[in-house]
Amino acid sequence: MFRKLVFSALMAGSLCLAGAAQAQGAAEKKAQDGIGGFMSVFAIAKVCNFTMDPTTQDVIGGNINALQPVAKITDQQLDAVLAELVDSFGKDKARYCGGGASVFPVVVGEIAKASMEGANGSGVALRTLPAPGQEFLVTANDITTIRTLAASFGEAEASKDSQGDPIIKGTVKGTPWRIFFYGCQKGFNCTAVQFYYGITTQTKLTAERINAWNVDNRFARAYLDKDKDPNISTDVELKGGVSRTSLQASMDRFLRQTTEFKDFVAKK
Repeated sequence: MFRKLVFSALMAGSLCLAGAAQAQGAAEKKAQDGIGGFMSVFAIAKVCNFTMDPTTQDVIGGNINALQPVAKITDQQLDAVLAELVDSFGKDKARYCGGGASVFPVVVGEIAKASMEGANGSGVALRTLPAPGQEFLVTANDITTIRTLAASFGEAEASKDSQGDPIIKGTVKGTPWRIFFYGCQKGFNCTAVQFYYGITTQTKLTAERINAWNVDNRFARAYLDKDKDPNISTDVELKGGVSRTSLQASMDRFLRQTTEFKDFVAKK
């Protein structure tokens, strides 16, 4: 039923990616084909003002992130590709939007399936859209999901650190905290995250005092940095994925511990 639409979207995405970066090998070309298809989903949603459910958005976004290093496509090039696709699809809205929002999930499913087939041979393990009722597992590739979970507690903004790896900068009731990504390969395919909170103090704590925190508290590990300022952090392994509920609970516990740690440091 949607074969022509899906084919058209895939071709447009593939051509845009080819124009953005010339593939140098078979795996690179396959990765670009996959990204092109996945990007067309976001373009259709934008042009037609369709709402994509969070799980679908997370899976497709995660697959794009996983394919990027093989495809050798930068974030800036992805933005340009999306803009080009939106412009192209906007000129033929009847084709891409005519079915309405009710059939959009079906179209997305078909495009995602075809995009995965297009990426076959890239050497990248991609995730399929979960079946109805199946829980979505969050990995360190799902930066948007992790940022969204962090934003449920306060402000949260995703960016890149000096090494090009993802970083999420959060603030909860005036208290800044960070989510660092580890095990990354040139900024992609990370395997773990670390929640971090640090305090700058005039009166420096002793190692014995820091150890007292670690004896009485689980999960958030306390330590002194090179300036002898106190910090706490929690590492979360995301290889293989964890549930949204589990990751959000880990964030909630850590953020409660930042308040407890602040009180602990303030005590004389």
